[in-house]
Amino acid sequence: IKYKLQKSIIKPTYNLSYKEADEIIDYEIQEEIDLIKIKELMDKRRSRRLKKGAIIIDQPQGVFINSLSNPELSIVQKSRSRLFIEELMILMNTIIAEFCSFNKIMILYRAQELKQQINYNLNLNYDVFQSYKKSVLSKATLTIKPSIHKGLGLLSYTQSTSPIRRYSDFIVQKQIINFINRKNRLSPERLENILGKLKIAENNNKEVIREEQRMAQINWFRQNQEKDWSTYFIKFLNKSENIVVLRFKDLEQDIAVKIDNTENWKIGDELTLIYKNSLAESSELIFQIK
Repeated sequence: IKYKLQKSIIKPTYNLSYKEADEIIDYEIQEEIDLIKIKELMDKRRSRRLKKGAIIIDQPQGVFINSLSNPELSIVQKSRSRLFIEELMILMNTIIAEFCSFNKIMILYRAQELKQQINYNLNLNYDVFQSYKKSVLSKATLTIKPSIHKGLGLLSYTQSTSPIRRYSDFIVQKQIINFINRKNRLSPERLENILGKLKIAENNNKEVIREEQRMAQINWFRQNQEKDWSTYFIKFLNKSENIVVLRFKDLEQDIAVKIDNTENWKIGDELTLIYKNSLAESSELIFQIK
């Protein structure tokens, strides 16, 4: 891909909702042929990443919203327009990473490894296989050196733009702007210092999100105690403590729970559970096999 980085002022003159964009793509409305062509190019780009080993998770995801004490379930499915925008953002961030790597501009890169190689010969249904792929991805990490992002199938990757602007985005943009303007950039020592603080803040934010989702899950199951839960077994988290990860079909979520008596289950085994109890102090959800 040929590209050029320069300071620009962008003035949007036309807005589309995801729903409107989906209709244009689905019906191939010729008045919006530019949008359709860009979407087709992004489909090719995604296919190329897949051939290079990208791990794409195609799975609805349930989240609890509105209130932790009285949560509501919202199931999000990536539409064609959302996938199209996602690929554009990945392309933008990839170009920035390549530009900075080539010009030896120190920025914050994002890297990701695999816990193990994916076994594509497993005989699993589609939904379970998506959960399995998620389970082998390590957490993405920040680094000041260009590093492989195996989840995206890229040699280097950064985050320089996002719907909600992050502080790390500004750091990347500031380094590039100073390079273009031939001004002093942040030193490796200063960038390492910022990186350390960002990692702490990122971990703290993730912990808050996990705790909030866990409390919402606890309250959801307490409010639906009479229901039987159909699940798929994904993996053992702690076999000695009977803690497992299950895919809850109705919730479209992978949830870590404790089961009274576990067996030697294999990934994809179907289990029907009854909610038993939850321990708020340890955030444990306890189920039993029906």
